[in-house]
Amino acid sequence: MEIQQPPPKPFDVVQTIVGPLLAPLATTGIVIVFVIFMLLFREDLRGRFVRLAGAQDLGPTSEAIDDAGRRLSRYFLTQTCINATFGIIIGISLAVIGIPNPVLWGIFAALMRFVPYIGAFIAAAVPAALAVAVDPGWSMFLWTVALFVIIEPILSQIVEPMLYGHNTGLSPVAVVVAAAFWTWLWGPIGLLLSTP
Repeated sequence: MEIQQPPPKPFDVVQTIVGPLLAPLATTGIVIVFVIFMLLFREDLRGRFVRLAGAQDLGPTSEAIDDAGRRLSRYFLTQTCINATFGIIIGISLAVIGIPNPVLWGIFAALMRFVPYIGAFIAAAVPAALAVAVDPGWSMFLWTVALFVIIEPILSQIVEPMLYGHNTGLSPVAVVVAAAFWTWLWGPIGLLLSTP
């Protein structure tokens, strides 16, 4: 006697494949809806926040909101400049190393660096795998890995704290607490939005 499983039905196969993707997609959708509504109704949110703080503190509350907006704008501008610099350095260095399509990987590295903590390592995976495929030896792979291992810590541990702290007034403890809380609440999307 043999026990056999019935052949999987098409719906079971789709559910097995699509099921794990639905939770992150739902979280992404919720975050996008929140962001859209917050941007569309920012004046209403501002008015409600001012009323919440109290009419007697209208001036200081308005100044605090304006100051937060300016700091957030500086943060995004600084982050964009740092990530663009990272992408340019990576693209030029990959061209020197001999990796095919270095401009593409530089742009990819700059975009992936917007994902906090792990974005640069994700960006390093594709050029490193390409180096293994292109070079019969290990030198191109080692140079590619060394490039990311050297450039990313310099930017994230030296350049970013100096520029972010100076331009935005962010406390490193506040950044870590925000990252932990928003990652717990919304997962990877929360991690992406935690610092802003």
